[in-house]
Amino acid sequence: MRRLMVVAVLGVGQQALYAVLVAYMERKLGLPGYGYSLMLVAAAVGSLAGASAAAGRRGGWGPGGA
Repeated sequence: MRRLMVVAVLGVGQQALYAVLVAYMERKLGLPGYGYSLMLVAAAVGSLAGASAAAGRRGGWGPGGA
């Protein structure tokens, strides 16, 4: 149950960051509306690359456990 709460809190924090990032990118950086979309695509590609790299290295670390 504690792990679920940690994931929930981190998820809320991430969404709050993205909400502020929209306003920052438009107001301070002056990027057009599609600039935020490009940033989300870049974040998704980076997440997929990191997940695949972590999956490949997991075997060397063992099952672990938290």
